[in-house]
Amino acid sequence: AEDEVFGLVTSFLVVQVLRFAVSGILPDEDGEESTSVVFNHQWQEIAVVFAVAAVCTATAYTPKLLSSAFEKMDKAMEQEQTDPLQPHGHTSSGHASNGHASNGH
Repeated sequence: AEDEVFGLVTSFLVVQVLRFAVSGILPDEDGEESTSVVFNHQWQEIAVVFAVAAVCTATAYTPKLLSSAFEKMDKAMEQEQTDPLQPHGHTSSGHASNGHASNGH
């Protein structure tokens, strides 16, 4: 529980610092700005905050996406090592068999 609180507090403070660095206006202790300030931000300020949010989101999800891709590669490599001559997904010899021996007639 302490780790979650630490994460929430840290992220809140980082966002407030970013907002101050971009706009030059420090939000109050609740992260709020007065109405006159909220509706008077430059579009460049909004774009910078949005871009930083996009970079943070990409940074947060990249390890998950990479680990998922590496797991798929590992499974494919393991399957190739266990049966290198068989195409993926095929376990039979490629001949149709109905359980009866064929005598050629």
